[in-house]
Amino acid sequence: MSVGAGQEHAFLATPEHCYYCFQAILAELDREEVPRAISLPDTREKLYVAKELIERSLFVSWNEYSTKNEAEQQKNKPRLRGCIGTFQPQEFPGGLARFARQAAFHDTRFSPISKQEVPRLDCAVSLLSPFESCKDYLDWQLGFHGVYIEFKHPLMPREELTATFLPEVATAQSWSKQQTIDTAIRKAGWNGAITQELLDSLRVSRYTSSKCNASYAQYLRWKQSQSDA
Repeated sequence: MSVGAGQEHAFLATPEHCYYCFQAILAELDREEVPRAISLPDTREKLYVAKELIERSLFVSWNEYSTKNEAEQQKNKPRLRGCIGTFQPQEFPGGLARFARQAAFHDTRFSPISKQEVPRLDCAVSLLSPFESCKDYLDWQLGFHGVYIEFKHPLMPREELTATFLPEVATAQSWSKQQTIDTAIRKAGWNGAITQELLDSLRVSRYTSSKCNASYAQYLRWKQSQSDA
């Protein structure tokens, strides 16, 4: 977990958040109700909307290994199977369950996750800090901050374009700060020239995140421990 200067996370992402996400998608696949959260931190009162920007957000990612063997999983890198988040304040644990299901079944880049895939899954939950406005488009630290950009479409000024990258994305892709911003502009939907004028017009916010991940095997051990308790 990383925290930006002058700010603290109201809470941390924990393995229990990931376990609850597994419960949520398994309940959906089995057409059952999502069980009540177990051992989740009480975050209900720690989400709110600031006057300028959303102060709290979450992302849920599902990654799939090529095998369900836990020992073999540790030797390989999983592939992304879905990732959806929100910059709107969420009630826990309902909001977490909702985005766990959306990432698993409604990310339009991927086919819905099947029950047969679940033993090969790894879940990652990212809880984001309040946003801070940047002085310019490079006023953030690579590998430490996530970035959120906003700008007017150069050809259609009434259209607002936005995009974000979580803190770990740039380093995972070996991008420089400039490459990260350029890629965010493309992600937002602008495919024309990236001019200095466009760069200077960007409204950029930075944030940090608390991230935790857990595999299906870890979830099963946790579930067994709850049964034994």
